Amino acid sequence: MTRITTSYKGILFSNGCPIEDAPLFKPTQKYVDGDLSTVATLQNIFGVCQTMMKLLVKPMGMQLQDWKHGYPTLDVVKKHRDGTLPYKRSKKNLTRGWCYLLSGALHRFFHAEYDLYKVVCPLDKSGKDYHWWLQSKCGQHVIDLTEEQYLLRGIKDVRKNGKKIGAMRGSYGMKTKNIAYVIANHLYPDAVDIERIPLTGYAKQYSSLMKTIETGYQVAAIDEKTHARVKEIKFHWDHTVDKTYKDSYLLTELAKYWNDSFIEFDPNKSLEIPKKFIEENSNKLLKKENYCFIEKLVLESTQTTKVKVEEYFFETLYLKVGNDTQKRVLQQRITVYNKKRREGSRIVDFKKMDSLYQTMNETMEEILKLQEKFINSTLAFNEFFKEMQLKNLKTVSQQTKDLYKNDAFKDFKFGKELKNPPWEGKGHIDPETGETVGAVEEWEKESWDNRKAMNDAYDQIHEEHTKSGQQTPWSNPTDIDWKKHFEEYKGKGFMSCLDQFLEDPEEEDVA
Repeated sequence: MTRITTSYKGILFSNGCPIEDAPLFKPTQKYVDGDLSTVATLQNIFGVCQTMMKLLVKPMGMQLQDWKHGYPTLDVVKKHRDGTLPYKRSKKNLTRGWCYLLSGALHRFFHAEYDLYKVVCPLDKSGKDYHWWLQSKCGQHVIDLTEEQYLLRGIKDVRKNGKKIGAMRGSYGMKTKNIAYVIANHLYPDAVDIERIPLTGYAKQYSSLMKTIETGYQVAAIDEKTHARVKEIKFHWDHTVDKTYKDSYLLTELAKYWNDSFIEFDPNKSLEIPKKFIEENSNKLLKKENYCFIEKLVLESTQTTKVKVEEYFFETLYLKVGNDTQKRVLQQRITVYNKKRREGSRIVDFKKMDSLYQTMNETMEEILKLQEKFINSTLAFNEFFKEMQLKNLKTVSQQTKDLYKNDAFKDFKFGKELKNPPWEGKGHIDPETGETVGAVEEWEKESWDNRKAMNDAYDQIHEEHTKSGQQTPWSNPTDIDWKKHFEEYKGKGFMSCLDQFLEDPEEEDVA
């Protein structure tokens, strides 16, 4: 005979008999890890149901005070409160709209032995609303605390054609989480931490397997010379996902199984060995083939000679997707850290560090002062140099004359025929050509021709380099904008600013 637990006018009933005297639920111990799994005894079931009726259904909702975890109002949705979706929740119809909130919260406590069921709500003509309840895996016990809302309308077979379904997510998942928290902590303050209660994924399909996983991996002996600790592990999961995401949560639980365990490790061999060891044993544990592929594995060992050792591997899979076959390459990263080499000495002389820091600051202030002095001196030097260049833009002839005037040519002989410098000679005009001829004019013409020849050579070199796409020797200015230079390299280290001046000389080709 099937046992049915339900309610009528706010009173809990079991197989048609009122059980008003059922005590409220009180956990026997704390739910330290946030898993609300509770043994499905009649006492626990009646206790949770009775607490729900007292705290939520009879008062027609609850408002959480100073609540910072979302959805402080524990009540049916608006369409059931105002009658937008017939029929309205009232004192004569207390259970209207509570079906998933109560069933979902109950499922968090008893999911190991009970499943969620739903069917299209017969009161909703759109077919978008559903009725929810719990049914034991053996089929001998039904918990439907909100059946009354349908009995009041003459509907006696509301659960007909119901189907087993998973828990809802989103806002409903958050609301059932909050309700379960209130129920667990009502008579046992701090029985569970709200932050530790999972929003989804609390129900585990393979309870016996989960018990094995929760025990963790064990080794007979732990020897730092032969074992490494698993500090972090993550499995690829997207290749396992079907339309319902079936079994994908197993890999998350499997990671917990290996985390902080010890496995055999040889630093002189490939990191593929620990990778394969974990993958093969994980497949055996889940009784699957080619199911477990590590995405990331971090080991800790004192036997490595380096702070960090890392290897990458790639697994190629061919997956059947509909009528197509897709190729998928899974990247795998295996890392080993030597904790002792990484941490170094734990003793730090903070006084010495403070002294060095002060010296660094003082030195930097001095450097900044010298830097400013260097910049100002360089700018002034450049201004004087440019002025000097402008003042010395003279022809060869004029420069020679200036030197002669300064007695630089005092003892110089200009030749047998010329007693004086050539520019002091007297010239005359050629009547045929009309050109000025004479010693001084010829000398100046020769100087001019030499200068023109140099200009022509410059133009020719520049034109040839431009056509070939090369740079001329004078294309890049040699003057340095020191102010801009220091602003660019300030705070980047002294030597970094010199890199551009320390280029290696190019090697000459040897024929």
